[in-house]
Amino acid sequence: MTATATHRITRADFDAIASGDPDAHAVEALMRTQVSQRVLLVHLAAELARHRRPDLFREAGLAEGLRTLAAAHRRAPEAVGKVLLHPQINVWALRCLRRLVATDGREDALADDLGYFGAMVAAAALRAGMPFETMVRVRGGRIAIPGEGTVLLTGEATWARISGAGGVLHATGNGARVRIELDRGPFTAWLPVRRLASGAEELRAEVLLDDLDWYRHIDGALPPAGRVPPAEVGRWQALLDEAWFLLARHPRRAAALAVGLRSVVPLVADRAGHEVSATSTDMPGAVALSRPRSGLRLAATLVHEFQHSVLAGMMDAVPLYEPAPPETPEELYYAPWRPDPRPLGALLQGTYAYLGLVHFWGVERTAQTGPASHAAHLEFALWRGHVRRAIGTLRQSGRLTPRGHDFAHGMASGLDRPLRAPVPALALDCAREIRIGQWIGWRLANTRPPPPAVEAWAQRWPAGRPGWPSWRAKGSVRPAPGLPSRDPDRGLVAARLHDPRAFERLCRDPDALAAAVPGATAADAARGRGDHQAAIDAYRVQVRRDPDDPAGWIGLALSAAALGRPAARVLLTRPEAVLALLLRVDGGDPLGLAEWLAG
Repeated sequence: MTATATHRITRADFDAIASGDPDAHAVEALMRTQVSQRVLLVHLAAELARHRRPDLFREAGLAEGLRTLAAAHRRAPEAVGKVLLHPQINVWALRCLRRLVATDGREDALADDLGYFGAMVAAAALRAGMPFETMVRVRGGRIAIPGEGTVLLTGEATWARISGAGGVLHATGNGARVRIELDRGPFTAWLPVRRLASGAEELRAEVLLDDLDWYRHIDGALPPAGRVPPAEVGRWQALLDEAWFLLARHPRRAAALAVGLRSVVPLVADRAGHEVSATSTDMPGAVALSRPRSGLRLAATLVHEFQHSVLAGMMDAVPLYEPAPPETPEELYYAPWRPDPRPLGALLQGTYAYLGLVHFWGVERTAQTGPASHAAHLEFALWRGHVRRAIGTLRQSGRLTPRGHDFAHGMASGLDRPLRAPVPALALDCAREIRIGQWIGWRLANTRPPPPAVEAWAQRWPAGRPGWPSWRAKGSVRPAPGLPSRDPDRGLVAARLHDPRAFERLCRDPDALAAAVPGATAADAARGRGDHQAAIDAYRVQVRRDPDDPAGWIGLALSAAALGRPAARVLLTRPEAVLALLLRVDGGDPLGLAEWLAG
């Protein structure tokens, strides 16, 4: 293939991306760097195979494949560039390199990986409109051609030779032969990749519904769904139509998505039926998700997940933070969208993704009506507060590069206007309550005060002496399996936001509240009707009964703060100190311990 170009990200494009609201021009600049990167990865994988596994290099026909790929690129560089930008090709190339370097002895797996090279060559030649012939690996009677479809080949072949010209594809392996006219059909031996499209002209989205490619799996996500039935494809299309109609209210973001979003990978929903979505930095341009409930949910998910792809492309071009020193453990941080502590890179990814949602909900909160508008105001208020805190954590990490500091400054600038935007008081209060609950739950699950401090508190408490050392003593961050690690239930907040007057009536009858909001307690009812002293008394009992349940601690902190109790200072910032002391002393009272620690 031809030599790669030298790429630079202009300051204007850098600033547009850092703001959290990238435009199409900036995304196109990142994609040009991605094409060159793919060219290098493909060549590197082939050359590494030539030197480390010459037997597989010959069997997979990589020398022939490289020549065909180069010819296709010379003939139609833009068309072949689009093939190389198919998200799964990046996953494949990186997996090849990892296997070749690791030499883990999985010969079949390496043969499967290198055998995909010919399938990529076939896709490039088909798009370039030139005749070709290449070797491909057959897996379970199937040959997956990225971005095109899957050939079904009978027999026990492990390798096949495929060729094509004039829109006709031939595949031959172990005596089995298939002829497919790609522009006609359907054919029993050919499963085409389905395409979804919505919109018009520059705001037109065209994505693959990729349920065939071998490399569509995202590590850590739920498994990808199998072949999507035709009726289900229609439901996906209807959801995209609805989502794209909403995204037309965000023309700058819609234009960026139209340029950079390549494929949607259907996932299986989790066991509880909850929607799931994921993006991998190895697979930029693809969004993996279970079928959402509505077009609004799909639009928000596409915005959120595409932010990860944009940031992955930026970080390939511009290093934004320094790696952790090899001799020290990776420092972990609070990420409000996760129950577990996260390394710096993951915190940066999440901060940028949710900054995109701040912009999205900032528009939708005025465009939606009724309950949907209330929910959008809440999402806007919640995430702008979370992102502001996360940007501060990134800036204080000490590991951002100079360009990383510029990027953090750009994110903060992109958040400036949302932070100044007025929000209804109820949504602000509900967002504050959720943020406090998430912080307290996270600290209880993932942080521990220094053991010497806890021992000193335990010795001084019975004598009534001051709680030295300070409750602010910095402890360790480490997930503990013994404590729940989850966000607090939003049921109470959702009920209050949906109908405040109905919620007040429910809070006057704890049994009715528990029936309407599963898990709600008498303490929650007291707090909901504004009787914070009664709520404190009930939460104290609740915490003593089950110290590992964060719900009681959250309610206790919120009610103590509402009454201006000194204990709130400790409960809102270092609840793990009170928990550790409660578990250490006999007959302790959580509120009394917190007030004693507060001095």
